Amino acid sequence: MRFLKSIPARIKSLWQRKIAPKLHRPTKEGLKTFLRAYGPRVLIFLVIFCVALGAIYVFGVSEDDYHVRSVTISSTGIPEKFDGFKIVYFSDIHIQDKDDVARLKKIVKTINAQDAEMVLFGGDLYEGKIIKSAKVQSCLKDIQTTYGKFAILGNEDLDDKKQVTSLLNEGGFEVLSNSVRKIYYKNKKIRLIGYSTKKPKTKKSSRLWTIGLSHYPDVFDDTYETEDIHLAGHSGGGYIWLPLYGAVYTDDHTKTYNHGKYTKGSATLYVTNGVSTSDTCAYKLFARNEVMVFTLKHTDETTTTTTTESSSPDTSSSASS
Repeated sequence: MRFLKSIPARIKSLWQRKIAPKLHRPTKEGLKTFLRAYGPRVLIFLVIFCVALGAIYVFGVSEDDYHVRSVTISSTGIPEKFDGFKIVYFSDIHIQDKDDVARLKKIVKTINAQDAEMVLFGGDLYEGKIIKSAKVQSCLKDIQTTYGKFAILGNEDLDDKKQVTSLLNEGGFEVLSNSVRKIYYKNKKIRLIGYSTKKPKTKKSSRLWTIGLSHYPDVFDDTYETEDIHLAGHSGGGYIWLPLYGAVYTDDHTKTYNHGKYTKGSATLYVTNGVSTSDTCAYKLFARNEVMVFTLKHTDETTTTTTTESSSPDTSSSASS
């Protein structure tokens, strides 16, 4: 028993006399010897570890993973009364089976947790045939906001245009197609333009601070002169997006704009990665699924529009993040 009681003291003594001095006072020569002997092995191990970790994420996690990306937009054009006005934007749900419907419920919880004044949907509710329409409609109806829910149709919605439009309407969304809406808040207003996927038509400029909403990002080239910010989806952020290279996948509507933020003239485009993958590419890398949250901020500074961004995992539900 006396021996057992002495074990902690023995360990402490060994640490202080033998181990700690080597850890806290390594010699330069010892470090060089270690690197010569083990450096290549450590480097190979780190490379293999990173590749394995990336593969696990891409093939095992990326399809269902999503996060919340927050953007604060400061502008002299934003009415002072709109200071703090919050907009949730999400796009490309691509529902194909019952698991996607269950995932939509979790995404709706995330949206509601943002306590937004307005919610915008960027199109592609389904991918393929319409299923579980009553449950999908119920999910859309559960999205809570105080100053309106607006949507546009995506290319995947056009095959069942009437039914998808009806689902969105019954879910509380007004579907815009080359339409202009004035958003009133505390006796002030801004402007929202929702563009058609098939034949987008530009609108006249306005003194009102303006948000453009389209499914295809490349529409921005035709609309930037009449808006302050533009929101688009469809691209999936390129699905596989590589630093120094860019988007691995693009199509005719995402050749110019497909990932992140762009500025042209005095307007800024935000291309969302969407909240899902698709049949085009079932996996993602550096193009994480996302729900975007925009907070408007009036400023008296001379700069027209500035933005700050932050990212946070979904903490409102058990969804992957």
